[in-house]
Amino acid sequence: MFYFIYYHNSSLAQQYPFKFGKPSLEDLKKTTCDFYPEASSMVLAEKGYLRFEYNNSKGWRYTLTSQIRKKIFKKTDVYQGTVRIFVYNPINSNSEESIYGFKDYSYNLEGNKISKEKINSREFNKRRVNDYIVEVNYPIPNIKSGTVIEYEYNLKSDYLNNLRTWTFQQDIPVAYSEFTYTIPEWFHYQNNQLGNSIQGQWTSETVQEKFTIRYKTDIDRSNTFKKNVYESFDLESNSIKKKGIFKNIPPIKDEPFITNEVDIPSRLEFQLNTIKFPHSKIEQVAGDYESFNKDLLKNSELGEHLNKGNFIKDKIPGIEKMELTEKSNAIFKHLQNHFSWNKKHRYFSSNSGRSAYNKKEGSVADINLSLIAALRHFDIPAVPIILSTRGHGTIHPFYSNYEEFNYLIAGIEIDGKMFLMDASSNLPFGHLPEKCRNGKGWIVDKQKSGWIDLKKDSKYDVMTLLNYEIQEDTLTVNVSQQRKNYAGFKKMNALKQTTTEAFKGKS
Repeated sequence: MFYFIYYHNSSLAQQYPFKFGKPSLEDLKKTTCDFYPEASSMVLAEKGYLRFEYNNSKGWRYTLTSQIRKKIFKKTDVYQGTVRIFVYNPINSNSEESIYGFKDYSYNLEGNKISKEKINSREFNKRRVNDYIVEVNYPIPNIKSGTVIEYEYNLKSDYLNNLRTWTFQQDIPVAYSEFTYTIPEWFHYQNNQLGNSIQGQWTSETVQEKFTIRYKTDIDRSNTFKKNVYESFDLESNSIKKKGIFKNIPPIKDEPFITNEVDIPSRLEFQLNTIKFPHSKIEQVAGDYESFNKDLLKNSELGEHLNKGNFIKDKIPGIEKMELTEKSNAIFKHLQNHFSWNKKHRYFSSNSGRSAYNKKEGSVADINLSLIAALRHFDIPAVPIILSTRGHGTIHPFYSNYEEFNYLIAGIEIDGKMFLMDASSNLPFGHLPEKCRNGKGWIVDKQKSGWIDLKKDSKYDVMTLLNYEIQEDTLTVNVSQQRKNYAGFKKMNALKQTTTEAFKGKS
């Protein structure tokens, strides 16, 4: 559930005395979280400051400085002592996001004095989370029960369309969270506070900023021809500066039946709608799904793969004599049995079709784009459908964002009914894995593009029958259980992972 919230509460105006590098004795002596006593660690304070800059070679960019101070109550929660930063770094992109300016300290109490240790050497680990995100992490050493740690870093980004989301709520309680951002008057963002309803205070003011723009020209100010002359001018902006302060924020709870935990935390997100510089036309930035659809169809890693299904020719005997549904099912089963899924979730592919078929394995996109191309080879009008799996998040219904999608399936409309398929799974024709039943998916097609409900017809049926028989002083009960549709698929997959001996033991 999403919320747009604006709170004004004067009691929140008092700031936590957070000076980076100087924790208080009270911080070190603290043994429990005042507002969440069961916590084994907490964020004492965090601050973020986002501002814009102009770089002559890169153009407009922004920098976010983050400072975090944590208290570790129990050494068993040493996981909280690992710094984790997620960098937006799409594959094959010319733009970049970088992190720099690290400062890290750990503090312990020795008697009644604070001992401070600076982290000079960091062992960075990097892993690619998906096609867009890279995680950079490193541990802060020598953490004990009662240790206070703090760290600071700067993130510089070329990606202005979606500024870095600031998350007020975390998996541990947060005593104080402060976020400040300053945006030049020419950039118009839609910014929404989403997720859990957390009370906070926002203040706003107009500040004067000046940006110097340097450019190369062959004519100087006196109209005299000179080669490679650099000129400059200043752009003055009545920028909007906003600050949000939130206090005593409880941690995210692991509730039952939650499909997208990433949607739960209270957070602030930004979407760039338009840009309007002086003496220039308004530039529309936020992409609608119509233009997004056109871009996908032209993309060399999606749209260009849809009609390369010649590899399936002569692979299924007698297919020409089959009717539409039977033919579709035969192609689906053939590719499902032929491919091995490499456990990668993607909706772009550079290896579908004949190349993937010969390799016999691939990502979700490799397999399902091959399936769509094979179906189209036999004049079956299959379409790709992109989606966000459970746990990955909810797709914005109006503004397209490549990062929000992470999966691709196939769809065929037969006699007015849409059949959805995933040949990377072990489910039968017309059924999707449970992870794909997440809101809506987008049909990528020239004529039939649009949203499709992925939860429709997702039945989960369990029927339990009890048969009681009483004979003198003996009660006999026979229990039988029948599972259908997704309940049956789930049980079947669980049984495949269970040995015969283990199953007999349970029964």
